[in-house]
Amino acid sequence: MASKIESRILDRAIELFADFGYFGVTTRDLAKKAKVTEGSIYRLFRSKENLFEEALHAAISRSLDPAQFLYMVFEGQGKQDFTSLATVAVRRWYFSLPQPSARLLTQAYFADAKWRKIAYGPIDKIIEILTKVMEKEQPKAKKFSASTAARALIMALMHFKITYASEYSEKEEKAVVEGMVGQWLHGLPIG
Repeated sequence: MASKIESRILDRAIELFADFGYFGVTTRDLAKKAKVTEGSIYRLFRSKENLFEEALHAAISRSLDPAQFLYMVFEGQGKQDFTSLATVAVRRWYFSLPQPSARLLTQAYFADAKWRKIAYGPIDKIIEILTKVMEKEQPKAKKFSASTAARALIMALMHFKITYASEYSEKEEKAVVEGMVGQWLHGLPIG
C-alpha cells in the first residue's frame, strides 16, 4: 500500500515542482494534489527537500539512461553513418524524456547546486557521448568544438521540450524535432 501512495506522491511532486519549482510548492499543496495527508508525506519522505530529491531521481529514471544512449551509439557505429546514428540516438533520448521531467530538471538546475549536479549529470553524459562520436567524425583541419555543438543541440531540444512540445500533436512534435536535428547536422563540418 505504501508503494502506491509513495508513487502517487512522487508523480504529483514531479508535476507540481516542474510547474512551480521547489520554493513555489508547499507540502500542503503536495498533499492536496496527491490526495494524502501531510503526515504521509513526512512519514514517507521525512522532508520536502527529500521529496524534491526523490522526485528528481524518479524523473531522471523515466528518461533514457546515458548508458543506454552509449550502448545505442556504439552498437550503431560501423553499421550506420554519423548522420543516421546521431539522429536515431538523439531522437530516442528526446522522446524518452517526458515534459514534466524535463521541466523538473530545469527547476532543479536553478534551485540548488547539489540538485543541479543531479539533474544535469545524465544530460552532461549524453552530451559527452555525442561529443566523442563527433570528434571521431570531424575533419582535423577545421576548428570546431564538438562539445559546444553537442551541448547546443541537447539544450535546444530541452528548451523545446520544456516550452513548446505540449502545444504540438505527436506528429508535429516529431517533425519539429527532426527539423531541429536536421538543421544541426547540416551546420556541422562533418563529412
